[in-house]
Amino acid sequence: MSQRSMSIIKKRDKTIDLCDLILINPSSLDVTIFEDAGKLNGILHELKSGRKIKSIIGTKKKSNPKLKEYYWILDDDQSYIEIKDSRKKVTKAHVFIRDIKQVLGNESLKSGRLNKIISKKQESLLEHSFCIVFGSQDEKIDALFDNSNDFNCVVSLLNYLIREQHMAFDRDPTKLLILKYWLRADNNNDGSLDFKEVSKLCQKLNIDMNSKTMKQRYKQFDTDGSGYIDYLEFVEFYKSLMRRPEIESTIFTKYSKRNQLVLEDKFKEFLEKEQLEILDIEQVRELMKKHGAVQTDEGLGFTSFDFTRYLFSTCNSILYSDFKKLNQDMNLPITNYYVASSHNTYLTGHQLKGESSVDKYREVLLTGCRCVELDCWDGKDAPVIYHGHTFTSKISFRSVVEIINEYAFRASPYPVILSLEVHCSEPQQEMMAQIMIEVFGDKLLRPLDNLIQYPSPNELRGKIIVKGKRLLNACGSSLSIVSSIATSASLTNLAIMNTSNTSNTISSNTNSSTEGSDDDDSDDDEEEETSTPSSLSITTNNKKHDKKKQKVAKGLSDICAMCGISFKGSFTDRFDGMHSWSEKKLEKLLKKDPDAVVNYNKLHMSRIYPKGTRFSSSNYNPMTGWRGGCQFVALNYQTWDEHLRLNEVMFEANGKCGYILKPEFFRLDSTIPNPLLHANRPVLRISMDIICGEQFPKPGLSDVGEIVDPFVKIQVLGIPIDEFEDRTDSITDNGFNPLFNRRFDFTISCPELAIIRVAVFDKNKASNDLFICENYLPVTQLKEGYRSIPMLNQYAKPIEGCVLFSEVRITRYERNSQNLSNNNNEEDIATVQQKQEETLSTSVSTSTTEATTE
Repeated sequence: MSQRSMSIIKKRDKTIDLCDLILINPSSLDVTIFEDAGKLNGILHELKSGRKIKSIIGTKKKSNPKLKEYYWILDDDQSYIEIKDSRKKVTKAHVFIRDIKQVLGNESLKSGRLNKIISKKQESLLEHSFCIVFGSQDEKIDALFDNSNDFNCVVSLLNYLIREQHMAFDRDPTKLLILKYWLRADNNNDGSLDFKEVSKLCQKLNIDMNSKTMKQRYKQFDTDGSGYIDYLEFVEFYKSLMRRPEIESTIFTKYSKRNQLVLEDKFKEFLEKEQLEILDIEQVRELMKKHGAVQTDEGLGFTSFDFTRYLFSTCNSILYSDFKKLNQDMNLPITNYYVASSHNTYLTGHQLKGESSVDKYREVLLTGCRCVELDCWDGKDAPVIYHGHTFTSKISFRSVVEIINEYAFRASPYPVILSLEVHCSEPQQEMMAQIMIEVFGDKLLRPLDNLIQYPSPNELRGKIIVKGKRLLNACGSSLSIVSSIATSASLTNLAIMNTSNTSNTISSNTNSSTEGSDDDDSDDDEEEETSTPSSLSITTNNKKHDKKKQKVAKGLSDICAMCGISFKGSFTDRFDGMHSWSEKKLEKLLKKDPDAVVNYNKLHMSRIYPKGTRFSSSNYNPMTGWRGGCQFVALNYQTWDEHLRLNEVMFEANGKCGYILKPEFFRLDSTIPNPLLHANRPVLRISMDIICGEQFPKPGLSDVGEIVDPFVKIQVLGIPIDEFEDRTDSITDNGFNPLFNRRFDFTISCPELAIIRVAVFDKNKASNDLFICENYLPVTQLKEGYRSIPMLNQYAKPIEGCVLFSEVRITRYERNSQNLSNNNNEEDIATVQQKQEETLSTSVSTSTTEATTE
């Protein structure tokens, strides 16, 4: 970077913008190094090749760490720092940037922690030192430098890397985004860009600009006529590309004074009228300060650029942010919640020939999943887990139990359910029970006798619940319920069990019958052979089939707090009983009598699993189970697809704790009619204008290939009546700032289960359209007004600077059917619904045609 550019930086900004994780006194840092993009680029390239740094690796494995020179090597994707010995042969540690919790200054190092390591001759190194705290075990690595320059260079790089990792959550990532593009373009690290480098960057950014126009732009921002663009000139060049005339000529013009600035009072008016947000003037000022407003004689004001950047920022996101925090009532019986559930958790891939892995339980539990599956079989000396009668590998039952015990409550404090599919002999079943008792200890929940309903998630915090087969009680009958749940009886109308007759005494006779069978838990869809019952109602009929039953060991039965019950045409009436149905079986039940399924799930529990023919571990649509009120909708977590992504969206809410409160109409005592069962009128009418987009990458985040022709597809996922799909026209050769201006109108009858998928594709005439980015928007969390939609890649990770800009307007109707019948908007609703059906029919027809062609 030129001296002229550096002097401008010094004049413009005397402060250092440190990220929150770097706890170093700013007075000890050199502002010129932090603002010097050329120097930062130099240290970035140097660290990728490897830089020697005096370090102390304080991992728990090292009881006697020493000060040595190590090579710090940054990977090409800037995701982690690999620390090797001085010969670059042995890796000592990996520090993932996203795992850094704090970077502590030398004040903490002088406190005495390193007194036994640092000699008196080396004490001067402490003046220029820091400590990185990272990982789940709070591991520490200290870095010490001989001089201030080296210290500042490395700290400035860490500051950049940490902020780059958290860019999606920054209120204004523009400055850092521009810096990143500068670093990407300045390949030779000479502090300037020539015409060829700028042209190449524009191609990567999906900017279609002919050579003549590009040369005019380049010359315009080469203000000193040097033939090169330095960093500050590049900033102005890039900002010119980010201008949005469609916003400046409409929203900005409406609220600005003489088309120059949006002042405090007008911005407050904008928030109230357009965004439906009520803020006092001090809150308005604070918001404007955070987003670059300038001070004038008339107060704070937004320039057109800063106003537009606010509109596109995550602070103006289309979704409320509080729904991702723990905010739901966790004191209702556990039957009132959807529970994040995994199917065949141990598998890493294919159902018939894939590998089994203990680590899959750790990975799944850390996502917040609260129900995992264990398929248990006899091993040589101890029980093992694998997919029986297949070529999948086997893992130790004990090792699985131990890793569950270690990670069960890392991501969530709420109960974990172990869904057992047991094929073991009685001796090895007893071994299973002993292992779980030994490893889980007090965490293990024992059967809940003399109750009529399950405790709440709060009451079961820190508990591990085993679901499996139980031996019959002494009286040979299940708990009885006098009032039919189908009549929406309240808990107080349920007959409390007679404790003298239902003591759940366990028989020690090895020939005793069991409450459940493997039919309802296995993946072979054996229960599909059972005919659909003519009347689906709760019954106390305990007539046993002649089919041979698997024997259950008493020890294992004694620790199963959830009882797996075979479904033979009638629902169980045990409060602790659980039916397991394949997706195919559930679809049949819902088609035959959805009311019975929903009402059963109001007081009891059910688990849904993929049909047995999904050999590749594909997933079904979890909405099928959710709309039936089923609590445990188990998916193949090893396969990332659109259905697992939908499941992730559902359980992102409520602090990712793995428990989501079911809609009120799926719970007892609800007076709200189920929109799936009744011809309810819509409760929402949504108009969504997709105005424009910004900085769409090439498919697969590639830097090469043609400039994209993007279009936006809108889908409403939910109950059948709410489903909707439509798309914009494609925009030729413009992924950087495409203008769509397309409005979508649709109605929603069940907002609690409705999720809008907004996806961007690259139109491809020669083959299938290519996915670019997407986001999923829960309807209940939508904000009205002009809103940004941050876009994510196929793995649900934020894409830097990639955003859609939209306007959302919502009309709400009362849910009560009597009030709905008096609504004056019947014709409007009918028109929207008819169009909704037509667009969905057209999209289905198009999809079918494309599939046939393919």
